[in-house]
Amino acid sequence: MLKTGEWVSASAFKFGPNTFWWLLVNGVDEQPDRVLLGEDSLPRLWVDERAVREQIDELDRMYGSDGDADNNEIDEYEIEVFDLEELVKNTNYFLHVDSEYVIGAWNALDDFVPSISQPWGFEGGKVLERCYDKLFYSLNIEGSLPEGVMYRPSWSQEEVRKIHQLLSAGRTRIRAFLVQEGYLVDD
Repeated sequence: MLKTGEWVSASAFKFGPNTFWWLLVNGVDEQPDRVLLGEDSLPRLWVDERAVREQIDELDRMYGSDGDADNNEIDEYEIEVFDLEELVKNTNYFLHVDSEYVIGAWNALDDFVPSISQPWGFEGGKVLERCYDKLFYSLNIEGSLPEGVMYRPSWSQEEVRKIHQLLSAGRTRIRAFLVQEGYLVDD
């Protein structure tokens, strides 16, 4: 299931009162990251946070690089839950208040959508590339900007619209998958 050195992280998408957890296998060297799939070659989803934490703990025990089950303190592991409905509804607000949440959701969508064989159906071009760069630099990661510089982006209406379109397209694809697989009822 996992190769030497790989590790898993978890994310979740929230739709109304329902939360769906999934695991990302983080590749090593040149191996790409990939969503953990079930026997049916579809993403393995959990509807119970405790169960997904137990799965991570089990994978850590089985495949942990140093054989020490405590190297990934599962009780302290924070699982990011992305409320896609709220994010799409309030894209502009999140861009100005919590760009880390926006880029996290964007990255999670970018990992998850291809695993469900749902085409994005969306091309963002140069504007969307610029938006991603702005979100990345807004994280103010040491070494990504000159020392002492704090970056706080401003957003044009076109950029907000493009990010909104991307998040909306991702939400639509994932929702369609969840309905198709019987996790959600179509409204």
